[in-house]
Formats: sequence, structure tokens, C-alpha cells
Amino acid sequence: MACMTGKSGALSVDDGATNVAQLVSWTITQSADTVEASYMGEDWKCVKPGMFSWEGSAEAVFDTTATYPTIGAEVTIVAYEDTAVQTYSGNAIITSIETSAGVEDMITVSLSFVGDGTLTTA
Repeated sequence: MACMTGKSGALSVDDGATNVAQLVSWTITQSADTVEASYMGEDWKCVKPGMFSWEGSAEAVFDTTATYPTIGAEVTIVAYEDTAVQTYSGNAIITSIETSAGVEDMITVSLSFVGDGTLTTA
């Protein structure tokens, strides 16, 4: 079994030009809607795949020298499982930005985004 750690991962919100500074984690979720085509006289539902979608998030230690996107920004996400290998890419819209600070914690920034169109996987 080939295993990987996440420590070599990266994420860019500008089509791979610059990786998000101080990245801690990223998540991309792919989903498929379903369409039900059930009818009377049957005991079991008939379900077919519908539209596909994707969304994601990222968390980073806040970096005062970094530039982060703004909410509503249209960006091109490029996510890497390893910095040398592009894994996921697609156009997205930044839906939320959360900055968090705690007494005994580093200040973090969290980005959430929703895909606009196809997510390409490699």
C-alpha cells in the first residue's frame, strides 16, 4: 500500500503562480446530485446521477506579508498532494474567509470556496 503524508502539500488560489503561505491544511469535496425516477408499483427507488459539484477549504497560519483573496473573488484553485505533483484544479469563488485568534494559539486564516465548473484531477 502506497501511503502519503500531507506535509508536502500546497494550495494556490491564483492558478499555481503562488502557493498560500503558511498552509496547514486543505480539503476538496466532490459531490454528485441524484435524481429520483421512482414510480408506483415498485418497492425500490430508481436513482440516477445528476449534476456534479465541488467545494473546499484551506487553513493557514496568518502571514502579515501574504495577500489573501477577498470574499466573492473568482479564482483558479490548484491543490497539490505533493508540491511537485498537481492533483486538483478548477475555477472557484471564495465564499468565506475566517480569521481566528486565541490566547495560546497562532492566528489562523481559513478560506472556503465553491467550484465553478469542472474540477480537473490528475
